[in-house]
Amino acid sequence: MGDTGSVADVVATPELLERMLHQKPPCWPWAAFASVLFQQWAVLEGRKVNQVLGAPIGPPTGRLKTRVEAAAFVAHHVRAVDEIVREADAFLRSATFLAVFGAPEDETTADAAGIVRAGRRLGGYYQGLLELAENCRRQALRDDDAPLLADCIRFVNQPLQDFCGLVNDVLERLEHLQKRVLSGRRPRPHTPVPLPVTTDDELIWSILDRLQTLD
Repeated sequence: MGDTGSVADVVATPELLERMLHQKPPCWPWAAFASVLFQQWAVLEGRKVNQVLGAPIGPPTGRLKTRVEAAAFVAHHVRAVDEIVREADAFLRSATFLAVFGAPEDETTADAAGIVRAGRRLGGYYQGLLELAENCRRQALRDDDAPLLADCIRFVNQPLQDFCGLVNDVLERLEHLQKRVLSGRRPRPHTPVPLPVTTDDELIWSILDRLQTLD
């Protein structure tokens, strides 16, 4: 969000985004998308930081009274996280997603409303992950089952970090586009934006081993 001259850049408020979508300066499609992501992430940043750092979250809202309940809770949350990550990644790689940006050499073909919807959809995935992660920390359970829940919390926290990596990738893509436009070079063809996914095999096996001992 620095000085980019006559090209569009990330804006921090819905009002400035609306102005950008009306004026449509060069690079506006990707700048608008990055702005929606930035604004969505900014709203949740405090909660995300508290989650990752393990800050106090208040009294428990649920109680896992038995080993079976603890195992079922963890298995459900692991599956739910995987489902959100798969769906988000599939969306980012889809032709439907890329279509909203129009033709690289003709930004008049971009779909402003579609770009905003795409950004909000990804924000919804991110919020869903955060809610799953927070729910894990709101559970009370037996001391013997605490290591399993601790592993689960580590597992659900990782995609939150990965989604932040996605925002950085989009900002980097916008910066490259801005530089090409300002130097008079033609924009490159749009390519999918893969979701960075970190896989911790040791953690996954730890969860699986603990679940098996609870069967």
